[in-house]
Amino acid sequence: TRKNVQGAIAAFKSAFGDDPGAKLILKTSDGARFLQSRKRLHDAVGNAPNIDIIDAVWSRAEVSKLYCDADVLLSLHRSEGFGLSIAEAMMVECPTIVTAWSGNMDFCAEDTSFLVAYRLVPFEDNDPSYSKVGSARWAEPDVEAAASHLRELRNNPERGRATARLARERLVKHIASNSYTMAVRSLIGSGL
Repeated sequence: TRKNVQGAIAAFKSAFGDDPGAKLILKTSDGARFLQSRKRLHDAVGNAPNIDIIDAVWSRAEVSKLYCDADVLLSLHRSEGFGLSIAEAMMVECPTIVTAWSGNMDFCAEDTSFLVAYRLVPFEDNDPSYSKVGSARWAEPDVEAAASHLRELRNNPERGRATARLARERLVKHIASNSYTMAVRSLIGSGL
């Protein structure tokens, strides 16, 4: 629910329909442990001939190759901690379309990602991991804005590549100047 894969599917379908020249690859792992989530995912995909679900545990090299082969990483998350998949895509110069909300905004900007507008809605997730979350809000990204970015990148791949090159350059600098050690020192210095 937090990753909002259904939103990504809806954006892709809105942008490309059944166009065989476009393909959405959904990479999941350990779906057998999450049968209801897997069913919702398959229901959202439906009969779409240009959407593939890969449910497998992959090595770091296999995941990296997927990023390298992709034209874009689409993350219509409702909230993120750091945004590891976004950062991994940026490091191999894969353009990113992302919700303009949450932890990823520490390193995503208008000139390094294709930002998707959102509205804040009440947090709602039945996953037991979030049982202690009280009243909170998270993002509901604009699916049509994401679809527009997908079409734009298809029509202007050079803009995507230029944005991805800048994203990598900025992310490398961000990581170098924002280490875990520095974050802890900052917290200690603030009296927390």
